[in-house]
Amino acid sequence: MFEKHTNSVSGVLMSLTFLVAGVVIGWLAWGRGPETWRLAWILLLPVAWGLASGRASASMLIAGYFLAGARGLPGGSVVFFGEDAPVWFGWACWLGACALLSLPFVVLWPADVRARGWRFVVALCVGVVPPLGLIGWCGPVLAAGVVFPGLEWLGLAFMLAMMAALVGRRWRMVAGFSIVAVLANVLAGSGPVAPAGWEGVDTNFSRLSSAGSDEAGQVLAGMRRVAWVQAFAKGVPAGSVRVLPETVLGPINGLTELALQEIGAELTARGSRVLAGGELIQDDGRYKNSVMVLGAQPGEVQVAIQGVPVPISMWKPWADNGAVADVFGRGGAIEVAGMSAGVLVCYEQLLSYSLFWSMLGRDSVVPNVLIAVSNVWWARATSIPAVQAQSVAATGRLFGVAVVSARNF
Repeated sequence: MFEKHTNSVSGVLMSLTFLVAGVVIGWLAWGRGPETWRLAWILLLPVAWGLASGRASASMLIAGYFLAGARGLPGGSVVFFGEDAPVWFGWACWLGACALLSLPFVVLWPADVRARGWRFVVALCVGVVPPLGLIGWCGPVLAAGVVFPGLEWLGLAFMLAMMAALVGRRWRMVAGFSIVAVLANVLAGSGPVAPAGWEGVDTNFSRLSSAGSDEAGQVLAGMRRVAWVQAFAKGVPAGSVRVLPETVLGPINGLTELALQEIGAELTARGSRVLAGGELIQDDGRYKNSVMVLGAQPGEVQVAIQGVPVPISMWKPWADNGAVADVFGRGGAIEVAGMSAGVLVCYEQLLSYSLFWSMLGRDSVVPNVLIAVSNVWWARATSIPAVQAQSVAATGRLFGVAVVSARNF
């Protein structure tokens, strides 16, 4: 009996050790700053997973990683969901989502050491694609942008293979991939640069709402911001592109459309464009969270649509209101000033699925530039904006694509 008790205590201590290890890796990799190099810490995750002595230890490791990586969610949710949501709701979303993202690793844990490498890779892939991909933030595969920059889909494949080798402690394979990684980083240099004349502009509109509401207060506030955009557009140099954050234009109604037409005409005459977030109200009361291309030339797509709005708060499949989702659509792939662009709206910047999906482009044309717009005033005191910046920057570096971002704080 004493021996059984000792084994039980030892097992608990081992699980706690791996939980702490996962927390440390997630905390070091995500949200401590916008720098992409921090994602290299993720390479410790498959090493630790391969060292786990059982399913419990391996599960605690992965759970700790996701909990630490998404640590900004509870605090941000308190503001994002507003006073109507109970205090525990943000914590429930954080714990529940992290548990779901950990589930593939729990289910696929093998007793056979030889199977751990490919099982780890399968678990990674399950967490990228829908349905889990719709909450799949802090995806470990995004480390490919740091390790194999510029190698595009081949770099992603190398990342998965290297992780499998790290799990199985196949050091010769790891050494080979490491040589490729060094060469890729030397060739990539400091990374892609934004196209000439392109610039993202951050704003500070207080408590900017993305609710798609037609309440008088929101409409009036939206019209004031449209007037601000109108004044801003007058100062945009000829032949330039300026990107403004999500929701700046507010709900698009008849009065807004008239003002936007006037702004667009002035920009078109100068060969310039301003991209700004707005909400297209649909006949059924729902709305499309979008980015309007003001000054678009003939043949250019004038609106980019968010494919994956925030579940529960914006995207409500069970209700007759909220944002319209198009998970498998190409609404974010547009043409701007002769450049193929992939538009990522706020929440999409956290998801490996949305990031990789955007790189497929329209008609299989890989984007020349990624446009990342967000409204993160509610999360400015959390790690969420930094996680967004890291995720998009890593994707851009992996595919050799420049990133132009604009955020409302």
